[in-house]
Amino acid sequence: MAYNKSNEQVAGEAVGGIIGLVIRFVIWCMIYSPFVFAFGYIFKFTKETYNFHWFVSSILGLLTAAALFFLVGAIYTVQQVFKNNKNKIWVLLSLLNLILIAGLPFLIGMSIGLDFLNSNTASLFEKILAGGFSGLVLAIPAYIGVTKNFKLEPEEKNT
Repeated sequence: MAYNKSNEQVAGEAVGGIIGLVIRFVIWCMIYSPFVFAFGYIFKFTKETYNFHWFVSSILGLLTAAALFFLVGAIYTVQQVFKNNKNKIWVLLSLLNLILIAGLPFLIGMSIGLDFLNSNTASLFEKILAGGFSGLVLAIPAYIGVTKNFKLEPEEKNT
């Protein structure tokens, strides 16, 4: 027995699929926000400063985002090697990666959180709490989402 869907069911499934894609895209942009911000900044900078065509600015933005991704991956790999060899330099590399990945999303989230407060009536504690929470909402998914892509395979031990 064949079951035919009504036009309303098909339209509802299409709208639901589009909403799902938009939600996944927003989450993806939050996770990879450092690279999205790097792309946007280079795009705007080259378009306004050098008056490049939008296509050329897009290519330069993509190249910058890719270079940042590879830089973060290389630093993470060296950090893990130092950590496995009990070298204390891995802590500095970890802080550098934390700043590269989560620094800009934290600052943007912090400024968004502070925009919700009335700066004349809010106390310093309220500003720190709202700014810190909003910053962490963007920074934590960015750091976890990016670093989970860089998995090192454990070294085989020769016995």
